[in-house]
Amino acid sequence: MTLLILLSAAIVGMTVRFTAFIGGEEIWRIHGRYYSFLIPLYLVFMLAVPTPSIHDRSTAYRNLRIVAIIGLLLVAAVQFVWRKNYAIAPWDFPEIFAFSSWEWRPGAIALGTAVVLAGVAAFTAIFLAPRYAVQFFIIFFVSLSVASLVQTTRWQFAHGRAFGVFAEPAMALRRLILPALIDQGIIIGPDRGSLTYVLFNMRSRSKVVLLPPGSPVDTSTVGGNPPWILLQGQYDVRINGMRPAYATDKLPS
Repeated sequence: MTLLILLSAAIVGMTVRFTAFIGGEEIWRIHGRYYSFLIPLYLVFMLAVPTPSIHDRSTAYRNLRIVAIIGLLLVAAVQFVWRKNYAIAPWDFPEIFAFSSWEWRPGAIALGTAVVLAGVAAFTAIFLAPRYAVQFFIIFFVSLSVASLVQTTRWQFAHGRAFGVFAEPAMALRRLILPALIDQGIIIGPDRGSLTYVLFNMRSRSKVVLLPPGSPVDTSTVGGNPPWILLQGQYDVRINGMRPAYATDKLPS
């Protein structure tokens, strides 16, 4: 148990340091994906705790009732404070994405409210029947995990459809460019977010340049004579002998 606590402190400390190093708005993000692998270890230790003897049960049950009250207070804080002021992103902490207040589609928040109610029911049951505390908590934990998995999967499908305008042309471009040249081009765009989908679907390690739309693109921009250039948006191309070969909105067809 001591090793688990030290490991948890080290991992959480590393995550806090990383978040502070990034700075800016990133400091408000909760990078749970960096330490969520510790959660199953705590569950294992919880299940491994021996059943208290008859003489110790009254003390153990009293402690469990205190834990149940703390759990109810935490659930209330999640519902009435955290969900009203903070939105969990699925790429930061998918294991608790069900709690997110981000209504990325109609009805998305309702699932989180149902999980909160399940938490209220679980901790209330632990308070009333502490003998079955482990079983009640496992039911709540499984409910949260399954709901978050379902919510994250639904978001992935919806998100994939929304960014098809970037992904589909990129997949088509990969079939048009020779395999030997796929990593030797230049990709220019205004936003690293949309360019991510281009790079993933092209599976290219080419140089990326971020420029505002309408910026001039010349030899100093591309740094030589690349075999191909992908422009994500409208730019003022000032390279002799180069002209657009394809319009990205025509590629998927």
